[in-house]
Amino acid sequence: MIVSELHKLISQGECSTVSLNERVEDCTLISAEMAAFSNSKGGGKFLVGVNPQSGLISGLSFQELQKSTDLLFTAATQYVNPSINITTETVVTDCGNVLVATIAEGRNKPYRDSENHIWVKNASRKTELRTTTELASLLQSCGAISADTCSVEGCCLQDLDKRMLVGFLIARFPDSFTEMNLESRKILSIDDAVMMIAPNMTVEQLLINLGFMDKEGRVLLGALLLFGEQPQRFNPSLVVHCTSFAGNSLVSTEVRTSKLNIDGCLSVQYAQIMAFLAQNLCAVGNKSENGPLHALEIPFPALHELVVNALVHRDYFQQAPIRLFVFDDRIEIHSPGALPFSISEEGNVCGISKPRNFILFNNANISGLQYTGVGCGFMRALNAYDSIEIKDDRVLDEVVVTIKRVAIAYDIALSYNEIVNHISDRVSDIDTDIVFDRVEALTERQKRVLLVCLKPQSSRELLKMIDVTYHPDAVKLYIRDLIELGCLQLTIPEKPTSPNQRYFTTEFGKTLLPKRRK
Repeated sequence: MIVSELHKLISQGECSTVSLNERVEDCTLISAEMAAFSNSKGGGKFLVGVNPQSGLISGLSFQELQKSTDLLFTAATQYVNPSINITTETVVTDCGNVLVATIAEGRNKPYRDSENHIWVKNASRKTELRTTTELASLLQSCGAISADTCSVEGCCLQDLDKRMLVGFLIARFPDSFTEMNLESRKILSIDDAVMMIAPNMTVEQLLINLGFMDKEGRVLLGALLLFGEQPQRFNPSLVVHCTSFAGNSLVSTEVRTSKLNIDGCLSVQYAQIMAFLAQNLCAVGNKSENGPLHALEIPFPALHELVVNALVHRDYFQQAPIRLFVFDDRIEIHSPGALPFSISEEGNVCGISKPRNFILFNNANISGLQYTGVGCGFMRALNAYDSIEIKDDRVLDEVVVTIKRVAIAYDIALSYNEIVNHISDRVSDIDTDIVFDRVEALTERQKRVLLVCLKPQSSRELLKMIDVTYHPDAVKLYIRDLIELGCLQLTIPEKPTSPNQRYFTTEFGKTLLPKRRK
């Protein structure tokens, strides 16, 4: 390290990768700092001979250099468990000698100090890990465990969608079903599907062999996410929050649309997220003799790659939802958990692949999502649309993907059929009906609301017309939920609680009334 590099390092002050020390004398304190660097992404540099308050170089004598080097080596080999290797160098400056020790991120996490504590760096400070979840997240960061390979307590075969399981097995073992036509496959039971694959196995035995269940019959998290009828019953944080704001700030008081609890398995969540984006982005068209040809302002392939990556690669140890925000000038996707292992933002862009969730990584592509799992998803998104940025936020412990919106020629609402066609292209054929049966499903009373509101109605009027007693729960089910879906609209959107408020069916809502598919 040259002197100018040292001064630049010191000028930045203490942070998650730099520790400034005037002198060192206690191996116990040194071991805690070293363990924190070894447990944290990127490791760090431990400087001796610099005042941490002023940043001024105090310098070390020859004897102090020798003593400090011995102390650092002793702390690294005898006080940190497991022991670590460090490299040291002396930088000679006009103000004196500075000892610089480099501690690499460790491969055998967790590292403990001399008192058996586990530390990680958090900005300029170090934080002790105390909970099982924190420790599990640390182990996941070095590939020791994977959240989706953990058993879900109380979750068994009955909690999985049998139709989705059959669809997966047909895609996973195609040779066993070559003589069956599509209609026969759609009515195939899970027991019959397993018998065609392995005649002497039960469903449970096959799922254990595939790595979807443990030997006690509990479903693993990855299988629940891929095939679960309602994964959120076991973990409420497995949802996606989507909000479209008027303006460019999170503190905006005007929300155009929101869907705060997108639930279901991953393929169902994917379809609902993409439908939300299609409804809240603009469409562009090229005029032709047959009318406009519509496409989203941001290419669908780019949105597809970024949404799938968020669902497959998020940190499922984090008890937090994925958050998606649509602003006037950008889209933000906030995915819980920083980039795994030692992948940097640049490495992610270049296609470095180190899976965090092994079950999802290996099976998502044949479970309803077009996911290649080879580390080039972000590259494909950039190839489709180059105004995308990724930020690895170590402080908030999340990855934020920002997609910039640009000025467009037309502002056209996509029809429901166009949205379905876009999404269907990205969902495997055998799962399309399963996904859209859930996403499209409206109750008969909800359809009656849309019919009633072809002419504006008040909340009391429309509930009375569909034979429902006025109640807050009824207002949510028959009015607010339909507003979130983009099916109903307010006559006075700027005053949602106005006594003169009326509701009417949107153009999108009208497309749900006729039969939508053959």
